[in-house]
Amino acid sequence: MRRILLLFVFISLNSFAQCWQSLSVGEEHSVGIKTDGSLWAWGANFFGQIGDGTVTMRKSPLRIGTLKDWKIVSAGGG
Repeated sequence: MRRILLLFVFISLNSFAQCWQSLSVGEEHSVGIKTDGSLWAWGANFFGQIGDGTVTMRKSPLRIGTLKDWKIVSAGGG
């Protein structure tokens, strides 16, 4: 039973990870580029670090803009 559970967790995590081209983690927020080139961000947004024009915390990834040609992204301290 334990082997089946571990295999399920590994397959689930591996499947989720395949949709991201790159990820960067800041102090309390994260940004990522999906394999289609779109930019996504989530986490603390006290100073607008998510980039969506608000200061609303995002608990799940939120697409930022409409461009699909992002190549590199980096999250900083704040």
